[in-house]
Amino acid sequence: MQEAKGEFDEAIKTLQRSLDISEELGDQLGIAMVLNSLGRAQQAKGESDEAIKTLQRSLDISEELGDKRGIAMVLNSLGRAQQAKGEFDEAIAAYQRCLDINNELGHQHHINLIRKRLRVARSQRATLQKWDEGKQNEKLTAIEHRRVGKSLIRKKDFKTAFSHFTAALSMGIESAEMGRLHAQAGEAALKLEDYEAAAVHFRNGIALGEDTSFTNASLGRALYKLQEPLESVRGYFERALSLDSKNAWAHSWFSTLLKDIGDLAQAKTHAERAAKLQPENCLFLHNLGLILMDYGDRSHLLEAQVCFQKAMACAPPNFTWPEQYLQEVEQLLDQA
Repeated sequence: MQEAKGEFDEAIKTLQRSLDISEELGDQLGIAMVLNSLGRAQQAKGESDEAIKTLQRSLDISEELGDKRGIAMVLNSLGRAQQAKGEFDEAIAAYQRCLDINNELGHQHHINLIRKRLRVARSQRATLQKWDEGKQNEKLTAIEHRRVGKSLIRKKDFKTAFSHFTAALSMGIESAEMGRLHAQAGEAALKLEDYEAAAVHFRNGIALGEDTSFTNASLGRALYKLQEPLESVRGYFERALSLDSKNAWAHSWFSTLLKDIGDLAQAKTHAERAAKLQPENCLFLHNLGLILMDYGDRSHLLEAQVCFQKAMACAPPNFTWPEQYLQEVEQLLDQA
């Protein structure tokens, strides 16, 4: 979900500063502890690959120091990051080693916690193995369909994920989870650009209690793409931002709508907020550049030029729009 990412960006910046200080002091124990916290923040933000690299570095240092308590702590964090990425074999190995160390140290509270996580990881692995091996005679339960769907979302297989979420919905699941399940189906549909299905599932999710910043912003995006009346759509973005003012995607999507209705000042404000919350997101920088271009005067064109340059610096190879618009801005500046 997108809504808390701005908060995690701030935490990551603070932890990076702490890491710099610990490295300057040569405090290896401090470095290992900060890296563990940094990895957990990266994981919470959804950056599993970066989290695993950070946590592996923390683990290496803790092992060099022979700090068993630190090793166990990092293994727990590493297992969670690997589990979130769908690397269940690796997560189980990390949890098992963590459990062994905690048994040795006699930390009963941690033992109970890790045993629970180990059970969940093993169950998730068994569910995926059942599906991967194509044992159609062993039909998945609704909960298992949902687990597979969540794993496939992480792997960016949105089409298959959507089919699993809808299968879970058709089979039925406990009422308290129906809203969340609709939101997950909506997320997959939105990624597939099936905006009608996304709108249906997000509406159902909100009606069933999943009234979050993410669901409202995503519903607003789906309705915008369906060309629903803009004044009615804006209410969903406003609701999303009232629930979480740091939802960068809500700010960016809302800014596009505001640009379309001619409110450039508010569009610029929200686009700038999105870019500030996630300064290395090429989509947000590109969107801000487009809004600045609409002003047309030299001052705003120069700002747009900077935005497109920044977007190009962090854009993947297949995202070429910033380069194209940068050329257009430079042509306009030459004519000004």
